Amino acid sequence: MEVYSWSDIIQFYNIDKKKVPRLAPKLKDQHIQLPPFSPMRVCLATQTFSHTVSSAMFTLISNNLMNSKALYTAKFMKIIDDLFDVFNSCSFDEPKIFRKPLTINSKHWICLNVSYEILTKLEIQNANKKNSHHVLVAGFQILIPSVKMLRLTQDCVKSLFSVVRAKGGNNVAPDSSKFYSAIRMCVTQQLLVPLTSGNCEIEACEFLTKCNDLLKNKQI
Repeated sequence: MEVYSWSDIIQFYNIDKKKVPRLAPKLKDQHIQLPPFSPMRVCLATQTFSHTVSSAMFTLISNNLMNSKALYTAKFMKIIDDLFDVFNSCSFDEPKIFRKPLTINSKHWICLNVSYEILTKLEIQNANKKNSHHVLVAGFQILIPSVKMLRLTQDCVKSLFSVVRAKGGNNVAPDSSKFYSAIRMCVTQQLLVPLTSGNCEIEACEFLTKCNDLLKNKQI
């Protein structure tokens, strides 16, 4: 059974930070242990689950500086890095294969199929040693089929966030609790309607439903 462990990443960092030059120079203490009240930054995840860190772990393992079991973690980090590249593909001039746009015969589809199969079978254990389904895995399981069906678009998300931001007033960077309160306010008041001054076109669909409809369906 393959085990992907965060402790392998910690072990790698403790070894690498003492080296000159370092194999993964972008990896810092905040990547391993996020300080309290720190803002959510995607770059911390992308820099941790990156090709650089994965290759560096392979190097230490091949030189017997890390346990061979960490090989599974290094492979998993490479899979996540490939997924990040697929979802951010933009130009044919990109040096990395998965950063190039998707085509009918591109290798992106093999990557998506393999990743989806691994994530579907993945079991995450929390501190209490109980299996739990992590929201990150669930998010990837939604995104991968969306890409395969060519239904991935940012317009709906941008329109939704424009409505939520309008409820926040001067707070342009709300935390999770304020975002939760703002979106609940939008749902209970009326149908979400994007701002006319936004930079997104109006979709021919509804974001959410009215509170009265929810009451009729006894869903709240």
